[in-house]
Amino acid sequence: MRWRRVNRPRESQPPTRPGVRKSAGTIPWVTISPISMLFWSGVVNGVLAVPLVVLVVLLTSDHTVMGKCVNESLLRGLGWAVRQGAGSVPVSLENSLGS
Repeated sequence: MRWRRVNRPRESQPPTRPGVRKSAGTIPWVTISPISMLFWSGVVNGVLAVPLVVLVVLLTSDHTVMGKCVNESLLRGLGWAVRQGAGSVPVSLENSLGS
């Protein structure tokens, strides 16, 4: 069995990543502190996690999608409990920031 040859960049040529270069070039002109950016990215992540959990629970509970590998009722209940817990966090955050 022979290994297939993979096209790799030569050692003298580093791989180019133009998206990284463009975004790294904007960092000196951003006036938001990095800690604040980390905080708000966590907030956005937490808010977007709730609908994704709902989608995963609904898809894994559907017989037409999953066939015979459907979630059991215990796992389905655990998924909905996670959604309740994760859904209460943005609400409490909104209440704490509003006051």
